[in-house]
Amino acid sequence: MKKTILALAIIAGFASCKKSETPAPNACTPSISTIAGTYKISAVKYKAAASATESDLFIDVPDCQKDDTYQLNADGSVVFADAGVSCGLPPAPGLPTSWTLEGNNTRIQMAEYNMLIVSFDCSKLVVTESDLYVTGDLKTTTYLKQ
Repeated sequence: MKKTILALAIIAGFASCKKSETPAPNACTPSISTIAGTYKISAVKYKAAASATESDLFIDVPDCQKDDTYQLNADGSVVFADAGVSCGLPPAPGLPTSWTLEGNNTRIQMAEYNMLIVSFDCSKLVVTESDLYVTGDLKTTTYLKQ
């Protein structure tokens, strides 16, 4: 009887041990080289406050903007393309846009936008921006690598 209880205790001990966590196979560490590529926006969500209901802003984006691409080059430059359905005129000329990673590669700075990287699996990049319109708001944008 004692041997049975001891054997059950040993088995329970092994079963309760936490397995070491290994990165998911699709996990991808954000870096200039892994993030560099061409992206399209696939989702835009907005919450006016932490307790507010999330709104889908992407449904209000015109089709001619939904297919636009953003090419983030490894040299830090950004190339915007009015791809697919044209919105008419090209984007207004201005200063060249650049991008960089900051905060131990946890944030993307692009032009005046400073975005927190929520997740990145080498093909889908999810970023958030906070305090855009009011203190405590949150905008979440999902980019898909093409």
